[in-house]
Amino acid sequence: MFPPEIATFLNPNLFIYFIFSTIPFLIEDEGIGITPADKELLFKSFYRIQRPETQGISGSGLGLYIAKEWTEAMGGEIWLESELDKGSTFFVAFPAYDPNKQLNKTQTYRRNSND
Repeated sequence: MFPPEIATFLNPNLFIYFIFSTIPFLIEDEGIGITPADKELLFKSFYRIQRPETQGISGSGLGLYIAKEWTEAMGGEIWLESELDKGSTFFVAFPAYDPNKQLNKTQTYRRNSND
């Protein structure tokens, strides 16, 4: 998948990569997979996949919507790749902190705050 020299393995299914100016994370599963039609809607609020395999699984359909909102609020991106009956890989990438950039007052306060 990715060359081992750019990966730090935390466990078999969660990796952290430091590539260029982003810090991407990926989470893999070996579940039922997600159809292309469902992929387009999966990050919408209250969306639930309706398949026989998902019957009886509770949830509100807000988890991935909230993850997308929070990720984008922090300047990141979230997406997925999936293949039916083989599982899915969810990616989240955040911009890396650049110590050479000027911080605004809010960032400076939070960074130096002892609260």
